[in-house]
Amino acid sequence: MRQWACVGLLILAMGCRTRPLHGAGGGGGGRDGDLAGAARDLSAGVDLETAPPDLAVDLTPLPFCGDGKIDPGEACDDGNGDNGDGCVAGCVVARCGDGFVQQGSEGCDDANTTDDDFCDNQCQPPVCGDGKVAGNEACDLGDQNGDRPAFLIMQPSGLAIASNSLIQPKTSAAFYNYFSASSHTGFEVARESRAYLYVDANIGRLSLILTHGIDAGPGQQQPMSQVAMKIFDLPPGFSIDLSDDPDEFVASGPSTAVGDWSFNRNSDGGILGGLPFPGAWKIQVSASFNQGVTTWGFVRDDLQRIPLSMSETVTIEAFDTSSACRKSCTIPRCGDKILDGGEVCDDGNQLGGDGCAADCASLGK
Repeated sequence: MRQWACVGLLILAMGCRTRPLHGAGGGGGGRDGDLAGAARDLSAGVDLETAPPDLAVDLTPLPFCGDGKIDPGEACDDGNGDNGDGCVAGCVVARCGDGFVQQGSEGCDDANTTDDDFCDNQCQPPVCGDGKVAGNEACDLGDQNGDRPAFLIMQPSGLAIASNSLIQPKTSAAFYNYFSASSHTGFEVARESRAYLYVDANIGRLSLILTHGIDAGPGQQQPMSQVAMKIFDLPPGFSIDLSDDPDEFVASGPSTAVGDWSFNRNSDGGILGGLPFPGAWKIQVSASFNQGVTTWGFVRDDLQRIPLSMSETVTIEAFDTSSACRKSCTIPRCGDKILDGGEVCDDGNQLGGDGCAADCASLGK
C-alpha cells in the first residue's frame, strides 16, 4: 500500500520541479528519464520513506502571476489582486486605456481611445473650462466661457454683480409714486440712497430710478440730508422723466446728468429714462453723500440689495448679446429662464402671448 501511495505522489509531482533521482538507474538523463527510473524503482519495491536523501521529490510550485516575484514574461508582480495599484491582471504595468482606474493618477479609465466622451485619452473626466468639448458639455471655449447678463453692476474695489431690471406693468412714474415731493416705491430706507433699473412692461421702456431716504413716520426718521450725483457716459436718447423738485435732477449735457438733493424728514430722488433695452452701453454714477445718508445700495429684480461703497464710482453696463458659451459649458438660449444679454425677458418657455415674446426680445402679451 505504501508503494502505491508513493507512485501517486510521483504522478502528482510530474507538474513540479524535481531533483535528479540518482538511484533510479538506467533511465537516461533529464527529468523524464529520472521520473521513469523512479517509477521502476518503486515498482521494484523501493520505500521512499527510507530511501536515500538524493531520491527525495521537490514539490516547489511552478512560478505564477501573483506570487510576488517578477518571473520571465512578467513586467511586474506585486503579489496581490488589486488592479488599481500600478500592476494589473496578467502582471503587466498599468496604462491609461486598460480599463483599470489607477489610484492617485487616473480619474477614470473607460478602456477606449475616444477623447471627447466622459473619460479622455489621459484618463481624466471632462472639465468645463478646459477648452475641449467632452461628455455632456454643449460647448467649451476655455477662458472665453462667460455668463454675460443683461446688466452688470461694478465698482473698482472688485464688485461685479449681474442684475436684471424690475419689471412691472406700469410706468416708472407710477412705480415711483410721487406725491408730497417724495417717492413712495415701498422700498425706501431711512438714511440710505438706492438705485433701481426699472422696465415698464407695457412699453418696454427702461429707466434708472434713484431714491434717497424715507418719509419720516413712526419708528423711522430721516434727518437733514444732502446728496449730489453725476451720471456720465449716458447713451443718446436718455431723458429726465421725473425730478422731485424743479432743477434738482437735470440733464447737464448730451451724455451727462446731475442731481443735487437736499431733504429733511422725507425722501428725495428722480427718474432717468430712455435707456436702450436691449442695448450695449456703460454709464458711470459718481455720488457724494454729504449729510444724513449713511448707506448706498442697488436693488436687483429679486429685491436683493447689493451694498455699494459710498466712496467709489458705480458702473452699470448693459449687454445686447449673450455669451457664446456659459461658464457651465451650456449655450444660452431663449426659454432657459436666464436673462442673458440681448434678452428683454425669459420666462422659461418659447411661447408668445404670456407676457414674454417667443423670442425673448420683447415683453409681448
